[in-house]
Amino acid sequence: VKLEGEKALQRACTPCVAVAQQAPALKDRLIHLGAALCAISGADAPSDALPGSFEQAITKCETTLTSMEDQRDGYEAAKTQLQGMKLNLESEREKVTGLEASSLELWMQNAKEEERANKEEERANELE
Repeated sequence: VKLEGEKALQRACTPCVAVAQQAPALKDRLIHLGAALCAISGADAPSDALPGSFEQAITKCETTLTSMEDQRDGYEAAKTQLQGMKLNLESEREKVTGLEASSLELWMQNAKEEERANKEEERANELE
């Protein structure tokens, strides 16, 4: 087998040659995987910037994966923040409900006192 950087032919075992023959198909699959990861992550992946080597394809996948992990971390942080906001909202609703009940109770007491005062005033007027 002729290897890059070697002047003479090199010996290789049959299983190694079989794996090497799969390299072009594997590189294409890796390039497509990188493109799919970019699409899922929402990253721009211009078609003219497709990797040309295994190393470039792997680097593209790793870079995109890192971006996706950052997005996941951001999502988790936002989710935690939202849960906290929901708890705060529920607490505020409970406070408002309590205030509404207190306000209604005060209004009813005032209405009863006003009614009593009016009755007393009517009685006083009747006695005069």
